Amino acid sequence: MIGRLVALVGAAAAAAGAMLFGRRAMRQRARERRKAERQAKRRRAGGGASSGAAPASTSLAAAPDRAPLTGDADETADGTEPGFQSIKGIGPAIEERLREVGVTSVAQIAAWSDDDVEAVAPRLKVSSQRIHDQAWVEQAQRVLAGEPAG
Repeated sequence: MIGRLVALVGAAAAAAGAMLFGRRAMRQRARERRKAERQAKRRRAGGGASSGAAPASTSLAAAPDRAPLTGDADETADGTEPGFQSIKGIGPAIEERLREVGVTSVAQIAAWSDDDVEAVAPRLKVSSQRIHDQAWVEQAQRVLAGEPAG
């Protein structure tokens, strides 16, 4: 009798584990599907009807669907290209969002006007107040001049 009870409990535990694992895998597949759908939606929204690159003087205030491409100097005074994370307040997640909206260099951030900050903040999912408080533009200008950001 005890042997049968032990076997029954073992089988129930194995079935519960399989069920739990199956649910976990289902949730993971659903997360991956939603992520793929969001990425496809962003590509469709960002693709637009224009082909080719924007002119160098494009600003976010003039064209809210494009990042500012002002400033050709992507290098600091010592000749190295600074990373976004050299600016305090920009981590890996925000760096990824910057690249998604078309910002590819610290020089672009250094050239932002207040209107550009207002236009890009919602697309980065941060407040414009945060960008101003953390002084991203000023930090970017200092980084490009070869000075420490903070």
